Amino acid sequence: MNKKLNIVFIGRYQFPNGSAMTKRHRYYMDYLCTLPDVDVCNICTWKGAVLNPKHGMYRDKVEYYNTTLPKKVSSFLPIAKWTNRILEKKYRKDCVNIVIFCTYLNVEHMPVLWKAKRIGYKTVCDVVENYDAEGGGTTKQIEWAFKMSKMFFYKKMNAFIAISNQIKDVYQRYGKPILNLTNSAPVNQAPVKHAFHSPMRIVYTGTFASKDGLKFLVEGFNRFAEKVGDVAELILIGRGTSDSQTEATISNNRLIKRLGFVTEEELADIQSSADILCMTRCNSAFANYGFPFKLSEYMATGNTILATSVGDVPLYVKDKVNGLLVNPDSSDSIYEALNYAYNHPKECIEMGLKGIDTVKTYFDVEKNGDLLYHFCQKIVES
Repeated sequence: MNKKLNIVFIGRYQFPNGSAMTKRHRYYMDYLCTLPDVDVCNICTWKGAVLNPKHGMYRDKVEYYNTTLPKKVSSFLPIAKWTNRILEKKYRKDCVNIVIFCTYLNVEHMPVLWKAKRIGYKTVCDVVENYDAEGGGTTKQIEWAFKMSKMFFYKKMNAFIAISNQIKDVYQRYGKPILNLTNSAPVNQAPVKHAFHSPMRIVYTGTFASKDGLKFLVEGFNRFAEKVGDVAELILIGRGTSDSQTEATISNNRLIKRLGFVTEEELADIQSSADILCMTRCNSAFANYGFPFKLSEYMATGNTILATSVGDVPLYVKDKVNGLLVNPDSSDSIYEALNYAYNHPKECIEMGLKGIDTVKTYFDVEKNGDLLYHFCQKIVES
């Protein structure tokens, strides 16, 4: 017989609107909160962009808290105390209580782990990146927190969730139950098109860090524009800057448009109206451990995706079947894929529609939520 569960998610991401990690956990909750034997709460412990109220209810069932304490070192202890007060408040004697952390324990989460264990929570870590791997561009604070997690805190976990096969292989060393759970995405299919826009709309969303391969996308698009003419536009969504040469290319090409940060609603509209959605992660060790959230989100629109062959991506994207799979770190491959898309729009539109089937098979919110639910029940048994 299944036990009644009380699950608390804790991370630095804002909720319910925020980063990719926000969405990853929010989609878990979209399923979990439909179950009569599950209570869910979310605690954000690091003040980022002011996107949400400090306290509220999501879908009338998930209670959430966003800290209002400033983002600085002196906030670590007050945040830990604030989080622990909520943990005590949310503890249910009639349930199995579970806390789910993100990837590694930040400084303010370390006393929270001890408190959770002392109260009687089962503890789980949802791991989406490997900060031991080269190419992540991590800060000293992240490196330190990750090292502390490996040395002291992972062994205190009751279980792990891994976003990829590669991360699952790494965390099996701790001898705890581990669930390989990729990202989820609700199908948000755009109206079926019969032709690409004129000009063809190529969209990139995300960060502009070197690991994300924007340099190669811009070079590939620039070459395509020079060869074919004013037949396409590249729209860049997100914050940050790339290297100086890439920035110069962006500034000098009037067909490249940078829109900066947009709301979730605006992002959904832009992705829905795109012809090609691009995920161009580089072939670094860091990239091969993770799995880009945007890939499942892109495929859920039913539009054509262009993705680099890194990590687990080739398990889900087959070239010219349900997307355009290109070599990482290669502007030539991107140029060739854009050229193919321009000359074969009907085939690409068909690929996008097949991407919806991929989402339903691998990235379905209810299927993945059910996997997490039964994994939590397994943790109870162990």
